[in-house]
Amino acid sequence: MKASNIFSFLALVVCLFLFSASGHAKITAKPGSPMRAIQSLDDQLSSFKKGDHLTEADKAYNKNLKKQIINGTFDVRELSKVSLASHWAELSAKDQEKFTQLMTDILQEKALFSNEHLEAKKKGGSKYTVSYVKESYIAKKKDRAQVYTLINIPAERLKMQLNYKLKKEGTEWKIYDIIVDEASLVQNYKYQFNKIINKDGYGHLVGLMEKKLKQVKEERAAIELQRTQKKSDFRFANGK
Repeated sequence: MKASNIFSFLALVVCLFLFSASGHAKITAKPGSPMRAIQSLDDQLSSFKKGDHLTEADKAYNKNLKKQIINGTFDVRELSKVSLASHWAELSAKDQEKFTQLMTDILQEKALFSNEHLEAKKKGGSKYTVSYVKESYIAKKKDRAQVYTLINIPAERLKMQLNYKLKKEGTEWKIYDIIVDEASLVQNYKYQFNKIINKDGYGHLVGLMEKKLKQVKEERAAIELQRTQKKSDFRFANGK
C-alpha cells in the first residue's frame, strides 16, 4: 500500500462503522469480556444520528459520541506505540504524548468528516449484519485478546472479516488494532511510518500527519460552508 493511501485505509475502517445496522447475530458474551467490549461499541454506534437533514443538535450529539468512542473505546497510545515500533522508544515522553494526541486528532477528524457526509452519498443506506464469531487471548497474561466478527452487506453482496485486537486497561478492554480481511491498520501504519522515518526522519512524518490533519479540517469546513449557503439560498427562494 502506497504512503498516500495510509489515511484512505483508515477512512475505510472508519466507514465500516457508519452503515445503518439491520441486526446483530450475537452470541452470549460475558460482562467484562473482550467480545462484550465490541458489542458495547456496536450498541453505542446504533444511536448515531443519520440522514441528510441533521440539526445542529444532532451534529453535536454525533460529534460528542464519536469523541467518547475514540477516547473511551480505543487505546490510541497503544496503537501509536505499536505502529512506531522501535522508533517509539527513541522518543521523549513529551514527544510520545504529542504523537499520541496527533493520532487522536486525525482519528477524530477523519471519523467526523467521513461520518457526517457518508450518508448523503449512499442510496438508501446499506444495511448490514454483524456475526460475533469468537474471542481468543493472544497473551499469556490474558491482557490482550482478539475478537472475530463477520460483516454481511446483502445489498452489495459483500462479506468481510472485521476483527479487533484489544488490550486490557484495568477492568476495561480497549481496541488498538482493527483487521479488515487480514489487512491490519497497525501493520499498515508500522510499514508506512518506518519507511518514512528511515528515509526522511521522524520530523518529516509528523509534518505529513499535521498537513493531512489540516487538509481534512479544511475540507470539512468547506463542505459545511457549502451546506450553509444552500440552506440560505433555499430559504431566500421560498421567501423565508
